[in-house]
Amino acid sequence: MKVTKSNKEDLSKVLKNMQAQNDREYDWVKQVIFVLSTVLGLLIALKSNSSSNAVEHILFSIAILSTALCILSGLIFLHRDADTLHAQTLKYLKYIESRDENTPPKLIVSAPHRYYGIAKGIFVILLFVSVLSLISFAIYSDRVVLEDSQKVENEKTIEPTVEVLIQSQKKVDSLRSSKTPVDSLNIE
Repeated sequence: MKVTKSNKEDLSKVLKNMQAQNDREYDWVKQVIFVLSTVLGLLIALKSNSSSNAVEHILFSIAILSTALCILSGLIFLHRDADTLHAQTLKYLKYIESRDENTPPKLIVSAPHRYYGIAKGIFVILLFVSVLSLISFAIYSDRVVLEDSQKVENEKTIEPTVEVLIQSQKKVDSLRSSKTPVDSLNIE
């Protein structure tokens, strides 16, 4: 594309908008990677050594794996800017070396490699998988903890009842062995 005075302003606006969009996307991906790295570190650090059951272990493993792969694909995607700028600079240097002084300046554009688009797609998909698996793990783990606490509470209420029954049975046995009339005893 040749740059002329008539389209120079329009081209400048388009380039500024593209740069602003690229900067926002870069910052967003960088912040998401930072948050995911923090969550991954906390998950690994705070996880107890034993899982309650196989489902909880699988959900935890999926959460860890998807978060780690999401971080990796995000970092690959972030490298796109540096790689594209490097390729564009090389093209511009070749253009400067081969250009006559009489030819008007030309806009040099370098498209990023296809695998950066693939990395972006993988990043977005793994971000959703990571968030969903973290939510699933949290809900399932909370449910397991709630069920365990209900079992402990039920055991606490059953134990006194069993003890009362055992004491009552002992009193009945002692009465039977003493051959005392039951009517004469004050049993409540």
